Amino acid sequence: IQRCPKTGSITLNQTEYIIKMVKRFGMWDANTKPIPVGEMNNLQPKEMLDALHAENKAKSSDEEDKPIDFPYRQATGALLWALHSRPDIRWIVPVLCSYNNNPHKLHVAAVKNVFKYLRGSLNWGIGWDRIGKFEIEAFVDADWGGKTTVKAFSYSGYFLMVSGGPLDAFAKRQRTVAQSSCESEYY
Repeated sequence: IQRCPKTGSITLNQTEYIIKMVKRFGMWDANTKPIPVGEMNNLQPKEMLDALHAENKAKSSDEEDKPIDFPYRQATGALLWALHSRPDIRWIVPVLCSYNNNPHKLHVAAVKNVFKYLRGSLNWGIGWDRIGKFEIEAFVDADWGGKTTVKAFSYSGYFLMVSGGPLDAFAKRQRTVAQSSCESEYY
C-alpha cells in the first residue's frame, strides 16, 4: 500500500509477490508480453485440443502423449492471489483455473503468457484519488453464447469503480443458454 501525502491518493500493488511468483515458475528471464491473453482467448478442454491436433497432423510414433512437466495447478493458484490487486487478469485466470484437472500444453502456454505479461507490468496496481469529486461508475455487459466451439454459454458481469479506482468486478456463466442477445442481458 502506497499513499501520496501530496495528492492523497492510495495505490495497492503486489510487486514483491509478483516478482517472487514469476521467478518461482521460471519466467523471470522470458520476454515480456503487452497483453495477458494474446491469441489464446478461446481455450478449449484438453480432449477437444487433442482431437483438433490429431485431425491436423498424424502423430509420429515418438510423439506420444507426454505428461506436462509444469506445476500448472500451483501456477494458477499463485495467479489467483495476484487477482487482488490486478483486475487486468481478472478474466483469464479463472478460465485457466477451469483446466486444473487436465491441462493441455496450450493451457500451460497461456499461463506462461500471463506470467510474461505480469513481468512486464510489475508496478501496476489499483489506485484511488482523493482529489476531485466522489464518483461511482458501473459497467455491465453480457455475452450471448460466447465464442467457443465446445458448448455455447452466455456470460454476464459488472465492474464498479469509485473515484477512478476499481472497487468490485464480477462475471459468471449463466445457468441457461440464452436464445438471443436480449435474453442474455436479462439474466
